[in-house]
Amino acid sequence: MTDKSYRIAKLVIALLALFLFYLYIQNGRYVVSKPFVVDKWTGKVETIKYPR
Repeated sequence: MTDKSYRIAKLVIALLALFLFYLYIQNGRYVVSKPFVVDKWTGKVETIKYPR
């Protein structure tokens, strides 16, 4: 493999790692307990409207 292909591989791995870290951070942000969704970061509470 050439130097250019190593750079592309490192870039792809870095982007994948950043995306997975973003998903890990977002995992604990919201708490869902019917009928509310709580955003832990801002403290806002939203209600979920279920169709009847």
